[in-house]
Amino acid sequence: MNDSQERIEFDPNKFYTAKEAADGLNYSYKIVLKWIKSRKLKTSRPAGSRKFLIKGNSILDFVDSNELLTPMLIFKLAAGQMFSHWSPDAS
Repeated sequence: MNDSQERIEFDPNKFYTAKEAADGLNYSYKIVLKWIKSRKLKTSRPAGSRKFLIKGNSILDFVDSNELLTPMLIFKLAAGQMFSHWSPDAS
């Protein structure tokens, strides 16, 4: 990962826009909107505003819920499937 792709640390008490959440999680803005619409991410919307605001705590809870597939988790899942049938005795 280069510096522009590093995850940011989310402050549990701060509010983030969907764009900021997407950038911090290294996911696209459209994916974050999908999570918002499916209510996986809890948001608030100030009166008269079109922007979704996501509390840092909601983002952290979502990440901890294991619903967020990170590249490392995807690798571990794939490796587990690849090697689950492997044994050192097999030829």
